[in-house]
Amino acid sequence: MLKGINNILGKWNKNKYEILEKIGSGGIGEIYKAKDSKGNIKAIKISHDVTSITREFNIMKELSVLDGVPRVYELDDYYHKKRGTTLYFFVMELIEGNNLKEIIGKKNLSPREITGIGIVLLKNLRKIRDKGYTYTDIKLENILIDKVSHRIVFVDFGGVTNNEWGIKEYTPAYNILSWGVKIKYNSIESTIFGITMIMISLLFRRESNPLFENISDIIKRIKRLNIDCRFKKILIIGINAKYESIDAFIHQLNKLIVALNAPSKKTGNFDVINVFFILSLCIFLFVIIYGLNIF
Repeated sequence: MLKGINNILGKWNKNKYEILEKIGSGGIGEIYKAKDSKGNIKAIKISHDVTSITREFNIMKELSVLDGVPRVYELDDYYHKKRGTTLYFFVMELIEGNNLKEIIGKKNLSPREITGIGIVLLKNLRKIRDKGYTYTDIKLENILIDKVSHRIVFVDFGGVTNNEWGIKEYTPAYNILSWGVKIKYNSIESTIFGITMIMISLLFRRESNPLFENISDIIKRIKRLNIDCRFKKILIIGINAKYESIDAFIHQLNKLIVALNAPSKKTGNFDVINVFFILSLCIFLFVIIYGLNIF
């Protein structure tokens, strides 16, 4: 933690911020909850690395038109007197909520909920790719759900790269190359695999480790689950990165959502038969009782 940070006065923009508490760490810096001079609560990322933090700010600024990316407001630096050094920071929207790792530590998510999260994440990543970038450091901690709006956002854009570049930052559990699959860096397959692994982690409430497991082990665990067979099939295709596009993956997940929301035909017929049977039985008993009363 960057000790001794209580208040910040930007050198160039002259904006003041009161540091309230540390809320996280990224690859190139630390994130704090802060209050500006108007009383608005923001998040501030502070770093020693001017090149990396400037790059991250510029990428987020370009991508912040997307719903799955926090808004950024300004980039500045200030001189830390106690440390005798210049620190660099940018100010961004504060997402008040929990990351996916915190969420599964508290509750089980249903296949319907996991599927819905997967759809939103894939749509966000597809839009980021359409802007020319790939979000490579996919992991539970980097995905937050706002507790008020339920908006799902990615955080920590320090590892985001151009679509044609190699991977800068990644977490082995969600990186297809770590599992021994040979593909091109930043390919569509890597994104599909990463989100499939997120869904699998949500389902099992734990993360997988490529040092101790292989893909076939995970597939065996999926097959043993007492869940909808269509959900199992989608996860198995996804973990093998066999969808031809992100849109194809989203399409299958949307179909699954519709299927999970629809009443079972078998159950529907059973209910109709039961209602008819009960109604007939009531009429029969009424006739018998009424007849006995007459005689």
